[in-house]
Amino acid sequence: YTLVLESVGYSVDTARNGVEALFKSKKVHHDLIIIDMNLPDMLGNQLAEQIKEEKPDIKIIMITGYSSYMYVLDELNIDEMLMKPIPPEDLVEIAKKTLTTKEYY
Repeated sequence: YTLVLESVGYSVDTARNGVEALFKSKKVHHDLIIIDMNLPDMLGNQLAEQIKEEKPDIKIIMITGYSSYMYVLDELNIDEMLMKPIPPEDLVEIAKKTLTTKEYY
């Protein structure tokens, strides 16, 4: 997904696991975080919950290959839940839509 988003002008930061992603989310400003539900060291909903505790207004898109995880959208105030496989144009469109609905205070 990195190449797809960079190809349309987004600046992308990546993490290898949930711990690294959580660390980066605390140290660096991100407008949008895209999380896979199945990370090597935790579930994506656990990471999303921890990020939302620190930064409740951050936009999060969750990606999963399992329809059984679709419930977390409402529970964690996740902005979008996408099922794999995701066509590149859909990812770009949803990222753009999610970012343009960001509320600034």
